[in-house]
Amino acid sequence: MVTVVTTYLIVAVLGPKRSQWPAFLFVFAYLFFFRTCNYFGFSKPPMHSNAVQLLITLRLCTLPFEIFDPEITRNKDAATSTPSFYEFISYCYCYCGIMTGPYYRYKTYKDFLEQENPEQISTFRPALRRFKQAPLWGALYLIMNIYFPISHIGTEEYVNHPWGILYQLAYLVPTFNGFRWRFYIGWILAESSCMMLGLGAYPFETDPKPGLGPTKPMPTTNGAINDKECKQDTDESDTHSFKTIHNIKIFEVEYSPSMSKIMKDWNMTVQWWISVYVHRKLPFANRNVRLFLTLLVSAFWHGVAPGYYLTFLSVPLIVMSEYGMERAIKPYLSEKLRYVYDWCSWFFLYRAMEYTGCGFMLLQLQPCLSAWRSLYFIGHIIIVMFIIIPIFIPRKRESKTEVKKIS
Repeated sequence: MVTVVTTYLIVAVLGPKRSQWPAFLFVFAYLFFFRTCNYFGFSKPPMHSNAVQLLITLRLCTLPFEIFDPEITRNKDAATSTPSFYEFISYCYCYCGIMTGPYYRYKTYKDFLEQENPEQISTFRPALRRFKQAPLWGALYLIMNIYFPISHIGTEEYVNHPWGILYQLAYLVPTFNGFRWRFYIGWILAESSCMMLGLGAYPFETDPKPGLGPTKPMPTTNGAINDKECKQDTDESDTHSFKTIHNIKIFEVEYSPSMSKIMKDWNMTVQWWISVYVHRKLPFANRNVRLFLTLLVSAFWHGVAPGYYLTFLSVPLIVMSEYGMERAIKPYLSEKLRYVYDWCSWFFLYRAMEYTGCGFMLLQLQPCLSAWRSLYFIGHIIIVMFIIIPIFIPRKRESKTEVKKIS
C-alpha cells in the first residue's frame, strides 16, 4: 500500500509528464527495499508477497507513461486523463494476474470495466481451449520435479557422481524442462481466468498485441466478424481476441532455434513492457549494450539473489554467439543445410539455456558456481568460442535472389 499511495501522490503533485521517471525510480527503489528489508531490522515478507509486488511494480511504473507518452497514447482511444485514487488503487490491486501475470495496461483494465454488451463476448470456449493444455504440462512438471529435483544440482552427490560431466549435463535437461514447464502451467491458468472474466477481450479487427492491446481503431459495431484473416488460429465460435493477455507461445519456445525469438515468445506481456519502457528508452545506439542493460533491469526486477544476474547477464553472450554464427555460416549453406543448421542451433541453444539457467534455478551463488565448476564452465567456454569463431570466417554476402528464396 505504501508504494501505491506514494506513487499516486508523485503523479498527483508533479503531474503525469514530470512524474514519469521519479515514479519509475521510486517504485524500483521500493522494490529493492521490499526485498532487503530484513537487513534493516524488519521481518522478511512472505514468498507470495514478492510475486504480488512484481506485478504491482509494473503497473505503477506504467501509469505515468501511459497517461502522458506520445509513443503509447498516439491512438485516439488511449488513456489520457489522470485516474482518480480509487481507479488507481483498483487497477494496481486488481486480483486478476496479480501473482502470475499476465501484465496488462490501465487502458486494458478500463476497457474491461466499460465493455459494451459483455454478455455477447464468448469467454468460456476460449478459456476452456487454453485450459486444456494445463493438465499435460502439470503432469510432466510433477514427473520432472519428483525424479529430478532442482535441489540436487550443486550437491556433493551431483558434483562427485561416478559418471562425471556426462551425468551432470544430462541431469540438467529434465530439471530445466520441469523448471520451464511450471511457468507454462501458471500462465495458462492465469490466461484462462482472464478469458473467463473477459479481461483483454477486443474485436479481432483491432489486431491486439500482447501487453499493448489494440493496434487498430475500435470497430463501430461490437460482436462477431466474418474476416477469416483476423480470426486465424481461433475457433469459429470466438467473438473476440484475447491476444492482449496472451503470455506464452509454448510451441515456439520449445522449438525455436533463436534465443532472441524465445525471449519474445516467453512472458510476452512483460516482454512488451520491458521493451517499451526500458529497451527503447535507453540512450545507447549499440545493440549489445542496450540488451545487456535491459536484461540487467530484468534481473533486478526479478530479485536480488545472485542467480538472477548470473543467468540474465549470460543471455547477451548467447545472443551474440548465435547472431555471429548465423551471419557467418548460413550464407554458405543450401536451403536443406540451413534446415539442419537450425536444428543444430536449437540443440546447442537449449544446452546453453540449461547451463546458464542454473543461476535462475538455484538463485544462490555457491550452489551455482559449484555446479558450473564441476562442469569446468563448459557452457561459457563454448558460448565464447561461438562468439570468436565467426571472426575467422570470411564474410559471404547473399544475393537478393538467394535471400528472397530462403525467406
